Amino acid sequence: MSKPSPVITRSGSSTSTTSKKSTSNDDILKAIGRIQSSQDKLLAGHKSLGTDLKTSINALTSRFDSLSLEISELRTKVDLLESKVLALESNTPNSSTVPSTQISDVLQEFTERDRCKLNIIMHGLPESTSSDLPTKINDDKFTVRDIFSKLSVDEHTDFKSFRLGKPTTTSTRPLKVIFGSCEAASAVLTSYRQAKIQKLSLLPLTSIVRDKTLLERQQLRSCHLELDRRVAAGEHNLTITFKNGSPCVISRSKNDNRVLHRPHV
Repeated sequence: MSKPSPVITRSGSSTSTTSKKSTSNDDILKAIGRIQSSQDKLLAGHKSLGTDLKTSINALTSRFDSLSLEISELRTKVDLLESKVLALESNTPNSSTVPSTQISDVLQEFTERDRCKLNIIMHGLPESTSSDLPTKINDDKFTVRDIFSKLSVDEHTDFKSFRLGKPTTTSTRPLKVIFGSCEAASAVLTSYRQAKIQKLSLLPLTSIVRDKTLLERQQLRSCHLELDRRVAAGEHNLTITFKNGSPCVISRSKNDNRVLHRPHV
């Protein structure tokens, strides 16, 4: 009698091994994907950091240039102060030193000129008819902002203002406007000069001038007196101009068609 043939059965271990390998491969691919995602985020972070760093460097460079300009301006002022002190020394007889009062006057003048750079003087603006002081102030501010609008100056520029002198029934007092920075005052003066060149109507405003120190006003009054004296003597085509920051009366050439300049004191 022949023996029965053995029954061959397949073990499930092969399928299990394949499944494990497949699972393991998926895990590896997912891990690789997470690593790539992390690298992408890291690169993006580095790129953003590089952009921020470049922006910061540009800002620092701009600030450095601004500081360099300020240092240059301060050096110019110091040089001018030294030259004035030397001039005072040379004009002081029998003395090797300059009186402290003269040096103090020079320093005070520089301080006053820096302060005046924040201000402008507006002429011709009508005064408020109100008897209430806060209302008068608000009326002046409204009028100033209207002029700013005509000059294309930022109407929201912060400023303070007040009238110069005592009120009269025969004339309108000048209005002094004080800004928070020299740049704001300079921007208004520049816009006003451009408006004059373009002959824009700025009624009721008659003029805008920079604020002046007491010494500058005295020098300008002297120029007005000289101008009046020379005109009365028969001279023509005279005007007041500024040289190195100081006013003086000059004769215009025949080809100079500019309007005669008589700046406000």
